[in-house]
Amino acid sequence: ASRRTLIALPPCLQPPGMATELQGICAELHSDRDNLSAIAEWCAAAYREPGRPRAETVEQTQAYLVDALSTVGQHVGAAGASLLASLDAQRLELESTDATMRLVESRLAYHRAKLGHDAASLALAVRPLTARAGPALSPLPEPPSRHSCGAAGV
Repeated sequence: ASRRTLIALPPCLQPPGMATELQGICAELHSDRDNLSAIAEWCAAAYREPGRPRAETVEQTQAYLVDALSTVGQHVGAAGASLLASLDAQRLELESTDATMRLVESRLAYHRAKLGHDAASLALAVRPLTARAGPALSPLPEPPSRHSCGAAGV
């Protein structure tokens, strides 16, 4: 008989004891499957046994199956609850990691902006002042006179 295995989560995402708990539940479900097979085999053999009342065999088989299937249901429920708890723990861990990453991103953006501002301030502070030759502003050219309509020296 082949045995199915669950996909293993990386250790950093596994809540403590989760792998052990799920392995235990899977082992119990495997045992339940074997138990159901044994019940079916017993039922077939008892039903064919000469002189054994068939109604009694069917009744006992039904009682065994009800108990076995109830146990299977409980184990499936426990496996589901364990997986749900595991996923919830992983969700909380990922939310925490996401919040930390957003904080680091925000701090990095702040320090980049501050570094850029400091570098610009430093560049302005160390720029040498040079004296310019000539006046700071050049005089404006004189506007043409109103009475000079092009006549020269009248």
